Amino acid sequence: MTETPHLITLQHQLAEKFEIPLPESTFEQFSIQLTAWVKNLIVNDMNKLLYILYRVDVEEEKMLKIIRENSIPHGAQLIADALISRQLQKIEQRQTGTTPSDIPEDEKW
Repeated sequence: MTETPHLITLQHQLAEKFEIPLPESTFEQFSIQLTAWVKNLIVNDMNKLLYILYRVDVEEEKMLKIIRENSIPHGAQLIADALISRQLQKIEQRQTGTTPSDIPEDEKW
């Protein structure tokens, strides 16, 4: 992943919503900090991690599969990347006013 203009917004959202102590930093530093935080949750508080994945709207089953099939450090990196990717997607959607069109009919409100 590369530097993005939404980095500060992303950092603030994750830090505020989920009480993550992530100071403003470069994208690479942010990713490393988030990965360490996710790794800690995998080891010490899986329920909190699952709650966060639910709140951010990251597919829980996919993340559980990542945890089962990878080492904890690699799985934590993949989950951190998924959190970042989903939050950036939501930030961009809010700014453009678009919504995803690939939502199945039975899941629409």
